[in-house]
Amino acid sequence: MVLIGPNLPHFWKEDQHNKNKSAEAYVIHFSEDFLGKDFFYIPKGKKLKHLLEQSRFGLKFHNEPDSLYIQKIKQIFSAKRI
Repeated sequence: MVLIGPNLPHFWKEDQHNKNKSAEAYVIHFSEDFLGKDFFYIPKGKKLKHLLEQSRFGLKFHNEPDSLYIQKIKQIFSAKRI
């Protein structure tokens, strides 16, 4: 899982030599004020603000394919839209 900040070039290429693994990509875009304009000023919001500031350089998280985070992201994409 990666977190890429704004205006950061990025590109992924599937490894053609490893036929045993398949690649999937789920992309979520969100605006800077997606949690409201005051969220980042409360104590819990400051930690997230710091994480998003670090994403300007790109962050890579090492997760297992069946981790809770990956499952939740897949649920977002499989949820019915109203």
